[in-house]
Amino acid sequence: MWRTALTVLIFVRSAFAQGSLCVIGGGSENYNSWSDAPYAWIVQKAHSNNIIIIATTTQSSWLPNYVMSLGAASAFNVTIPNASVANDSSTYRAIRSCRGVFIKGGDQWEYVSRWRGTLTEQAIREVFLDGGVVAGTSAGAMIVSEFVFDARFGSAVSRDALRNPRSTTLRITSDFLRLLPSTLIDTHFHERGRFGRLLTLLGRILAENGRRVLGIGLEDQTALCVEPTMVGHVMGSGSVNF
Repeated sequence: MWRTALTVLIFVRSAFAQGSLCVIGGGSENYNSWSDAPYAWIVQKAHSNNIIIIATTTQSSWLPNYVMSLGAASAFNVTIPNASVANDSSTYRAIRSCRGVFIKGGDQWEYVSRWRGTLTEQAIREVFLDGGVVAGTSAGAMIVSEFVFDARFGSAVSRDALRNPRSTTLRITSDFLRLLPSTLIDTHFHERGRFGRLLTLLGRILAENGRRVLGIGLEDQTALCVEPTMVGHVMGSGSVNF
């Protein structure tokens, strides 16, 4: 199912670059299921070219096979477990050889702490700026917004966040990929009751940075796929909350 989300156009006013983005709230993909529409969109925006799937841990061949079943010329996993590998020129070349980058779920602090300031971050941004597509699920979706709840000191539940909005667990990173300007993305939104957490994080950004940004809450099995024109399409079985 496709639903057009024009709300993105209202809040995100910064100039957008040339690429496309697809952020997914989590949930298991499967053939002939909710995931076909957003993953086919990713393949389309990669011009049915090569797609690289990156994570800090070893992944199975299931997702590359699934993406190729939707029309990608090739898809392959690359494990980037630390800053040394992230800064290796061969990693950079592998990413730049592709028109699509997919960031798996996991731990967003691992991505921020191990990839920030490396050739991996540079390569992802260059694919995007050259008109390719960058996509991610769960933690992989959370790290593409301008502001990132980085979970350096662990996760945070809404009740605790609302009771103590100055808690050190509510750390925000704003110097990583920054592909979707003036936003903060949270995933597994309804399933894990993260509405209060998102509100608290938006309040922290306003208090500490003087910025009013768009909070995006993604449900499981739901994607927001954003065109370079800043029109977003909601795909999958759930909703996206702005």
